Amino acid sequence: MNSMGILSTRNISRHMALLPLGIGAVSYLLVNLILKEIWDATEYGKFSLLMTMFSMINAFGLLGTNHALLRIGSRKPNDIFEVPSFTRRYLFLVLVIVSLSTSFVIVKNYLPTLNFLILTVFCASSLLIVLQFNIERINSNFIISQFITNSWRTLLLISLLVLISINHTLIFEDVYVVLVLILSAISGVSVLRLRNTIRFKKSASTSNQLEFIKFSTAFLLNMATLTFLNYGVNLIIQAAYGLEVLGKYFFIATIFLYPFNLMATYVGFKELVYFKSSFNLSDINKKIIKTLALGLLMSVLILALAFLVDFYKIYSLNLKENSLLIIVTLLIGLTKIVYSLFSSVLGAQGDLHSLYRVNIISIFFAIFISILTLVFKLSLNQFLIGVLVIWVVRSISIKVQLPRLIKNASEQSSNLSIDIKV
Repeated sequence: MNSMGILSTRNISRHMALLPLGIGAVSYLLVNLILKEIWDATEYGKFSLLMTMFSMINAFGLLGTNHALLRIGSRKPNDIFEVPSFTRRYLFLVLVIVSLSTSFVIVKNYLPTLNFLILTVFCASSLLIVLQFNIERINSNFIISQFITNSWRTLLLISLLVLISINHTLIFEDVYVVLVLILSAISGVSVLRLRNTIRFKKSASTSNQLEFIKFSTAFLLNMATLTFLNYGVNLIIQAAYGLEVLGKYFFIATIFLYPFNLMATYVGFKELVYFKSSFNLSDINKKIIKTLALGLLMSVLILALAFLVDFYKIYSLNLKENSLLIIVTLLIGLTKIVYSLFSSVLGAQGDLHSLYRVNIISIFFAIFISILTLVFKLSLNQFLIGVLVIWVVRSISIKVQLPRLIKNASEQSSNLSIDIKV
């Protein structure tokens, strides 16, 4: 085989994780197109709210402990990730407390028709899947990690098509029960795999526990801010404009923002591993340019495809009516892809100071824009422009700290080298 063929094969294998991600993305898009077509605005609004809650659990549910694990754990041969034994009880407590409390809040305030116990299973299953995703990611099992976190979308699509084919009249509760069953099955597989991929090592050191708690707290603040920016905005939209407007935005976001979310996730988890071992400003700047180019190409392709679908009346997207909303949504998506690089740097090399600084700035802007929206009744587009500003400010606040983080990483590496020689 010639060198070009070898290079091509390597490139394909390196990005095979895009396959389950892409299949999941297409499946989720089709699920939304089907449900938007057969349900009224209120029923689809309920689904939008459930998916928002699901996404928030995935992003924030482990309260930063999953990210803290990556900082204090270590990779071992045979795809084993080793962490101190005390982390087991923290993970168990987080799993139980978050599952119960989240279910209570959802039933009490948002979707009162849902069964509390079934919803608790839904939440716990989601958290187990997130934990396994992170372990597979740090072990560089990118294909498995993407399969674990994306397969539910394809299974949900298949289930809906089967139910429709037997002339079953779909209601929101049907889709919810199917989703719970799917997530329970995937989480069962995750638990079995966790037994073979994570090892708890006994440690008498209290410094590890303090470090774990400190980083968990910092990452908790970080994930709380990101959860608001990614999904909490939907709750603000629901509170300010109602369930039907939330359904409209959720549908537009699924078409024009969701592909960027997936690509940002992919870029983030690939680069996190890279930045833990290699960290310099030149590489980061090159990756920013490449990522920005990728985002612009995606924007053009998505717009072109949406135009063709709307023009040939394959599906009514109302592009003219929603033109400003679509442009703002695309700009948010473009910013999020670039931000995913900075987020990887923060996850791999960020210290407590940088984590707190970035998030305090973001929280200030988020509270300010939310109050403006709810009190002064900003339009939906004005609110989303505010969200875009927060993403830009957040990216800049990490960018300006890069020289200091690189210097710290270099000094730690030098100190480690001296210790080894001594």
